Amino acid sequence: FWSTLAMMLHAGPFHLGSAAAGAFGLAGAAGALVSTPADIARWMNALVGGNVVDKQHLDLMITPTPQSVEVLALLPKFGSMRWTGVGLGLFRFEIDGVGTGYGHSGLINGFTANVVHVPAIGVTVGFTSNFQQINSIEALGDLIIHVAASMPASNSGCETDAPNGSE
Repeated sequence: FWSTLAMMLHAGPFHLGSAAAGAFGLAGAAGALVSTPADIARWMNALVGGNVVDKQHLDLMITPTPQSVEVLALLPKFGSMRWTGVGLGLFRFEIDGVGTGYGHSGLINGFTANVVHVPAIGVTVGFTSNFQQINSIEALGDLIIHVAASMPASNSGCETDAPNGSE
């Protein structure tokens, strides 16, 4: 649909040119979705909770490739978060003092969306911004640390690599 729309806008009677028409194609490639931080957190909870794909496929999504681990080890931290791997669809992050998180990020023309689920504390945080000058991954890490700090002690402190808290 989006590619067809881009072609129509490029042709007459609109003649919007490749830059304007291409923006619609780009939106299609980005999923052309409109959502809120609560929406993306709810989706991530369903995904890592086993309500979307089976365990075998979820394991493929969260298990980082050796190549991603090697390359991402060269990147600096984003404030309190370090991007440590990429599986087949989900990123792995390490959050200072909190543990491992799994999530995804996206951006398009000035807008960003990020979501991370942290199994050790059972928290998922979604973050969106229409101000691309902010380091959204750093801001997300700060939010997760703030949420973790405000939780009762019984909910924090356990480390696990499994997204739903089970091995």
